[in-house]
Amino acid sequence: MGSASEETVQKNSRIFYYTSSEAKEKALAKQGMEKLKEGIIMGPTSAVLMKAGKLPVTCFFAETNTSLPDSNAAAQIIKALDTYLGLKVDYKPLLQLAVKFEEKLRNIMAQSRKTEDLMDKKQMSYVG
Repeated sequence: MGSASEETVQKNSRIFYYTSSEAKEKALAKQGMEKLKEGIIMGPTSAVLMKAGKLPVTCFFAETNTSLPDSNAAAQIIKALDTYLGLKVDYKPLLQLAVKFEEKLRNIMAQSRKTEDLMDKKQMSYVG
């Protein structure tokens, strides 16, 4: 059984897939991933999908819950790829590092907000 933070990661980052292959779709659905039914895909990923035409394509997408880089979602993608390809990659260290990284990032953002608030208060005190 994973740690509480690892379980939280798994609950927060759902994995979606898109594939042009019916056989792969059945296999992915059995692994508990959800088919991407709607959403917005931008950047290089969208360009690759548009250029693929009739080539067989399978993509994985992770749900993210922040506007910041989501290390947990990235680790969940590695976990999904591991399951799909049978690579037997130990992704648990990635999940642990993701939790630590995001905690540090949250602390930096909180410090930044405190500094901004302090700056705003100082500017207010000079207004006469």
